[in-house]
Amino acid sequence: MKHVVHAKARDAATDADARAKAIRNRQSYWNEVAALSDSYFCAGQLPSVLRLPTIYLKTHSHDFTKPSPDEEESWTFLYGSLNASCQQLPVFERMEQLHAVLQWLATAHAFHWGQLGPSSTSTHAAEQGEGQEQEHNPHAVTAQGVWEQGTHLAYHKRPTEELAAVGAVWADFTAPTAFNWPQLSGLGVRLSAVAQSVGAALSVHAPRNQRRGCVTLVHGDVKPGNIFLEREREAGESGSGSGSSGSGSSGSGGVTMIDFQWSGLGLAATDVAYFLAMAPSDALLDLLSQEGGGRLEVDYLCVYYNYLQAAHAKFHGDSSSSSSSIDGNSSNSTLSCSYPYEAFREDFQLALLDFMRWMVPARMRGERPAAYKKRQECPTWDLNMGAYRRSAVMMQFLMERVGDYLPVAEALAAASKE
Repeated sequence: MKHVVHAKARDAATDADARAKAIRNRQSYWNEVAALSDSYFCAGQLPSVLRLPTIYLKTHSHDFTKPSPDEEESWTFLYGSLNASCQQLPVFERMEQLHAVLQWLATAHAFHWGQLGPSSTSTHAAEQGEGQEQEHNPHAVTAQGVWEQGTHLAYHKRPTEELAAVGAVWADFTAPTAFNWPQLSGLGVRLSAVAQSVGAALSVHAPRNQRRGCVTLVHGDVKPGNIFLEREREAGESGSGSGSSGSGSSGSGGVTMIDFQWSGLGLAATDVAYFLAMAPSDALLDLLSQEGGGRLEVDYLCVYYNYLQAAHAKFHGDSSSSSSSIDGNSSNSTLSCSYPYEAFREDFQLALLDFMRWMVPARMRGERPAAYKKRQECPTWDLNMGAYRRSAVMMQFLMERVGDYLPVAEALAAASKE
């Protein structure tokens, strides 16, 4: 069961950024109601791989009539138990576990691929500033009630102070008094310089994304705390699992996702980049780092794109790609023509830069090796804490990727000024 009481926004706020955060968090619970409604996220016959928890009850203190932001309200969600058939892992140790989640994401993305768009939006006057442009409104929602721009870290949703701190926090984190990574110390300033253009490129309103028809529904918070993996069963054990919708597949690898507070329109690559920072173990990172990072492409990005092509062919009638696969080269499918692998790879690179633009000032202030060591040695790991908060190996991996991907963003920023 999930029970949330949300205080009045004016009581929670001490300044404009704090009030905006209170309103944004309040909207996130309304977002979950919309995302889990039969009329939107669960519309039609979901493919069996898209497992969701059985929803027994959704209640609201105002009977789902939205009060003003200055009224206290509460939500209650009652889900079927997943404990008997599934498990949650604070870190993923096996490549097939990563791939199972990538398949879930690719299927969800393909299911809604190009079917949604920000053309008809509905915003609440009490939450929208006078004269605020719709594409920059951090509280904008679609006509169906989900975020017009999914995820909590979208550039225009973040407080101004946080955006201004990227370079300084990055420099402090990599300094000799902290992790002592001098070869990475200058990347934060460069990341800050391209942050706005990266955010614009990932926007559902970006002309290039409208032309490619690649806007879809993203989960927005793909972390271990929101992922249930089907337990491996002994031979002969019953394959029926309680608490998940759809028939699912038997054996290990089944995935059920929860928590749709930040689901909304977006680019699929944002989920893929987010998940990379949240789940892999150090051992998996070592594998993905091999061949100069080439294994990241082969064992992660290409795997996702292959799943996306197969699911897109199934849902959108493209028989030419039903059995196609890639190893970094596009095939002749309909998807690869409108949104080739190279476009996805670039979006992933931009999405990882965008993630780091959020994560560094929002989570890394004052961090030191001792804090990482303490979290790593804690006998019980927080499922909602991403791997990047416990593993210095993960942080170095992510920062090195920033160095690899910045030239793409810098070229994009330069082109936008021409």
